[in-house]
Amino acid sequence: MGIPLTEVGELCYYDWLLCLRDAVITKLRTTESGREYLNECWILEQTKPDRKKLRENFGKEETANGA
Repeated sequence: MGIPLTEVGELCYYDWLLCLRDAVITKLRTTESGREYLNECWILEQTKPDRKKLRENFGKEETANGA
């Protein structure tokens, strides 16, 4: 975001949290273990199955109803 330190106190709470989140993500991206952690977090956020990857791993063909 690049704002002067003297103006940080004027941010609303939600903007401050957004800046903190971005800073943590940026810091984690600098190391291999941080990137692995971020990838695991992304995987845990997913709510729909990756059907293509499941079929590759388990070899089941797609049925008529698309499941």
